[in-house]
Amino acid sequence: MIIGDTKYYFSTKALIFATLFIGIIATFCLSLFFMIYKDSLTYGILFLSPLFLIIIALPDYLRQLYCVITKKPALELTKDLLIDNSKGHIYKWTEIQGAFYKPYTGYKALPSGYIEITFVGSDKKVILPNNAIKGKTEKILTDLHSYLNYSKN
Repeated sequence: MIIGDTKYYFSTKALIFATLFIGIIATFCLSLFFMIYKDSLTYGILFLSPLFLIIIALPDYLRQLYCVITKKPALELTKDLLIDNSKGHIYKWTEIQGAFYKPYTGYKALPSGYIEITFVGSDKKVILPNNAIKGKTEKILTDLHSYLNYSKN
């Protein structure tokens, strides 16, 4: 039986690590660019290429940073809705078919996984960012199943 809303917050440790990683990579790339661009603009631009990856990941990072600063939960489970603030989406439990744990696959894959949510009558799948959310994957998955079963009864 579900008593109230369940909230999972972003991990501040993961956010601090991401901030340091982004800061170090950006500083390193920019300093190499400024040292080299006068001699060879091509090599200078080559050293800036890792910054494009950072720019692609920046919207998710900024959303997580905003949620940590404002103490907004990353994932909120209510009796009617699944609110995913990590991606800025709201889903009704009636739209969700199931939640599954999927291990990472591939060569040298980490011995962990992610939670995948599937939807009724659709091939749409949503992946929850386990590494950015405080809490054990099993607990989050159990809570997702509890709310999903509650909404179907």
